[in-house]
Amino acid sequence: MGEVSEIQAAGAIVWRRNESDAIEIALVHRPKYDDWSMPKGKVEG
Repeated sequence: MGEVSEIQAAGAIVWRRNESDAIEIALVHRPKYDDWSMPKGKVEG
C-alpha cells in the first residue's frame, strides 16, 4: 500500500437575510453527482 497524505479543506456557510428577514443559505449544485452542498474547497500551500 502507498503512503497516505493529509488533505486540508475549508468550507463556509454563506448566508443573508432577504427582504422579509428570512435567512437564505447559498448552496452549490454538482451536476455530475446531481446533488447540492455547501461551498468548500482545498487549502492551498
